[in-house]
Amino acid sequence: MGRAVGEAEVPLLVFGSSLHVYGNELSGRIGASTPFGHPTDLAHLSKIYGEVALALKSRRFGFNLAILRLGIVYGPSPVEHSAAESQTVIDKFRRLAEAGEELPLDDGGRATIGVVHVADAARILLDAKPGVENVAAESVTVADVAALARGEDPAGGAAFTVASPFTYEHRLADYLRR
Repeated sequence: MGRAVGEAEVPLLVFGSSLHVYGNELSGRIGASTPFGHPTDLAHLSKIYGEVALALKSRRFGFNLAILRLGIVYGPSPVEHSAAESQTVIDKFRRLAEAGEELPLDDGGRATIGVVHVADAARILLDAKPGVENVAAESVTVADVAALARGEDPAGGAAFTVASPFTYEHRLADYLRR
């Protein structure tokens, strides 16, 4: 694949990775130079492998590479799935709150996540430049997501923040409180 990209003179290969490459034991400010963490599942390990393999191929076959580490992408979609493994916590909580149902908070909702609206993520992917960057507009706890979905003020207390050079047009509170 790397040779084909190089020979085709593709101007830029964009790889949508994940903030999960940093692992789950995070605190402070997480930048693109933060080292990989310890993955807890094969899906996120595959993102680390993809990043490393593509960087190697990019150097070897001379093509430009953009690696964009996406937070949890939320927002309206023409196809929304009801299968639990196909739902983000944000869209799941929004639907549950609209139905007046309980919002499940594993571990009290303490987990911190980086989030980005689908429209912002799409714009950033289309405008990508070579290099590695994080794509997350906000860092929140799962409990914050639940509070916003219920129309309440979030308590805050995210364990980390995601450093990102991009501007974002959408805010999580606006999406959940509409």
